[in-house]
Amino acid sequence: MLPFAVSTDMTFRRIAYTMGFLCLMSSRISAQNTSAALNTDSSFHVPVVFSGEEPRFKDIEGSAFGPTKYVFHFLPGGKAFFDWSRPQAAKTGRTFGIYVITHTPKGVEVKTEFIPSMDSAATEPPATDYFETVVIRFANREIHARFVDDPNSPTFRLSRLGIKKR
Repeated sequence: MLPFAVSTDMTFRRIAYTMGFLCLMSSRISAQNTSAALNTDSSFHVPVVFSGEEPRFKDIEGSAFGPTKYVFHFLPGGKAFFDWSRPQAAKTGRTFGIYVITHTPKGVEVKTEFIPSMDSAATEPPATDYFETVVIRFANREIHARFVDDPNSPTFRLSRLGIKKR
C-alpha cells in the first residue's frame, strides 16, 4: 500500500517525482545486500526509478499504440512496478511485477515480468500465463528498455530519476 493517497488530478510527472523522493528518503528501504554492480559504465542499486517514453508504433496485429510515458520503480526483494501515461488518450495506470538482474556478455540486463492482476500487497505473483516482459539493458553509459512481447515494439531510452550515485 502507498503511504499516501494519490488524487486523480495529480500530473504524471508529480507522481513520478513524489515516488522517487519517497524511495530516496525512506530509511526503511535498504539496498545494501541486494545491490549488484553491472559494468564499468553503470550500476543498478535498488531502490531505483527510471523514466522514458515509448514512441508510437503499430503492433503485430496492426493496432496503434503510444506514445506512452513510463516510470519504472525497482524495489528490494525483486519487486517492481511501473506507472504509465498516454496523454493523448488521457489514460494512466500502474502495473506490478517482479524483476531479475542478469549479467550478459554485452553488459547487464534487468528482466521484468509485469502482471496486470498483481497488486502491491501480493507476496508472490499470481498463477497466470499473461504478463508483460520488459528488458532493460545497461550498455555504453545508456539505459534502454523494450517490451519484448511484440516484435514491433520499439526500443526506447530511459533516464534515471533521483540523485545519481557519486
